[in-house]
Order: sequence, then structure tokens, then C-alpha cells
Amino acid sequence: ANYAAARVGARTILLNTDLAAGVPKVLEKLHEQYLLPPLHAGWATRRKSNHFKSYEEVAKKFAKLLGMDPWLINPMYAACGEVDFTDGTGLDNVRAQADALLTKIRRKHKEYGISDKPFVVIKADNGSGLGIKAISDAKELDDPALHQRCQRHAALHGPGVAELIVQEGVPTNERVNDALAEPVVYMIDRYVVGGFYRV
Repeated sequence: ANYAAARVGARTILLNTDLAAGVPKVLEKLHEQYLLPPLHAGWATRRKSNHFKSYEEVAKKFAKLLGMDPWLINPMYAACGEVDFTDGTGLDNVRAQADALLTKIRRKHKEYGISDKPFVVIKADNGSGLGIKAISDAKELDDPALHQRCQRHAALHGPGVAELIVQEGVPTNERVNDALAEPVVYMIDRYVVGGFYRV
């Protein structure tokens, strides 16, 4: 099934889905029960760019209190708008955003003496199924293999239009079996309840 629901108490349904495929019809007309998370918090409506914008505001205030550069705790990003993978419409904007972001990152690396090669990650603004590519040069977006991959994605998942963002790649020293690893922590309220590595 696309979702799993468990009844908690008399009036609350706890969802085990990110709602990336939209809201299941069976949940659309529930008025007497609470849904956690709420339907408007699913990936069908939520955008990473909105989250990053809100986090950026918090990071700037926090960094100002400590007298530090907010970039140290807040990776750069840029929203690119819609791209049509079937004909490539909108890729020029992605290329321009990636190039501009890489230039900014190079300046920061020089300022802080960071020797790692700057890179950005192109990904869907909503959902989690379309991580397109990590690049260190905007010209890599001209790769025919990338266009073929995007067209295959469009053929498998319906219309080839997606909203994209470009996000600064952050170098990591964490490894699992010699592969790069990103820790993910699950929290409920302020309590850590689990986690895993993306490898």
C-alpha cells in the first residue's frame, strides 16, 4: 500500500507516509479525526525551498548572536523553477543558478582555506525521489546521459515537469565501508528516537 495508518487514541490517525504521491482519496474527507502529520505537510504541497528559506532566517539570527558567519551552519541554495525533462525547457535557468552558486561557494572556500572542490546537488524541490546529479561545473548539465536519465524518469513517472533546486554540497569525512555517509536523525518533540546513514 502507498500508506499505512494506525489509529492512536480515539481521534488521531498517525500516518507513515510522506504523501509524495498526493493525498490518498480515503483520507481526503476525514473531518472528525486529526491526522499527524497534517495533509498539508506532505511532499505533494511542501517545498524544500520554503524550508531552506525559513532555516536561513533562523541561522542568520543565531549566527548574529554568536558573531559568526551564518554560512558555517547554513548551506547555500537556489530555487530554479520548473524544468521539462522531455524537451529540456528550463535547464538554462538551472545551469545559470548552478554556475552562480558554485562561484559563491568558491569564494567561501577561499575565505576559509577549504581545499575540497566545491559542488552542488541538483534535486527536486518537492518529494524525495528525484535526486538528479551532483556537479562541480555547470557544463556537466549538458551531459547527454543526464538528459536521457531525465527523459526515462519522465517516461516512468508521467509528465516530465519538475520543480528543481540547486543546493550547496557539503563535504563530509563520515564513511561507511569507504563510502560517503550522511547521518539522518529522527526526532519526536525534542527526543531522538532513531536514525540511519544515507550512504
